[in-house]
Amino acid sequence: PNSNVYRSGDGGATWTKGAENLGFYGVASILVDPRNSSLVLAAGSRGIVRSTGGGTSFSPSSNGLAHLRVLDLEAGLASQQGTFYAATGSGAYRTTDNGSTWSALSTGLPPASIASLALDSRPPRRLYAAGAHGGGLWSSTDDGATWTAAVGAPTSARSFVAVDPASVGRALVGIDGEGVHRSTNGGTSWTPLNTGLANQAVWSLAVRHQPGSRRWSLNA
Repeated sequence: PNSNVYRSGDGGATWTKGAENLGFYGVASILVDPRNSSLVLAAGSRGIVRSTGGGTSFSPSSNGLAHLRVLDLEAGLASQQGTFYAATGSGAYRTTDNGSTWSALSTGLPPASIASLALDSRPPRRLYAAGAHGGGLWSSTDDGATWTAAVGAPTSARSFVAVDPASVGRALVGIDGEGVHRSTNGGTSWTPLNTGLANQAVWSLAVRHQPGSRRWSLNA
């Protein structure tokens, strides 16, 4: 399989090949450790690979994943060195040793395909998981040990979740075919936000926060 990673050191103006032939088809997610920029995880159709040299080379890092397809990666808290979460084709997984080993997070979370993960680091420290095939949205306040299904979240199709780093309890979920919905109370209730959104097949969400403003970006 010929999957490659490219790097840019000038804000994306130019790119150089950092690593190639990662061992799987398609790179679904790349995560640079916010606590250590030399550590990079890349995920794809057959698990996860890891670089400790800023992406110059990668080695397999899928012990415990059984070569599952991995769709998204999320870093743990700043104080949780070595903790990462993975959204896979069969539920969510966590590592506490920088990806050397992974464990399933299955209590309250069905063994379904998870499309995305998002962590709200403020108390009560809520981790969200959004479903892929068949949808679904769950949250955890104990680092993924147990999960609770979100009530009232319109997630009947593939979903993507993002949190607002400037507002406790504020999250958005984008749904393939149902647009964008927002919660301001940690997922207890949700409100549609689709005015001006011509294409309601939403496939990704991101938030950019600046003092005095808040911008959400989506791929539809």
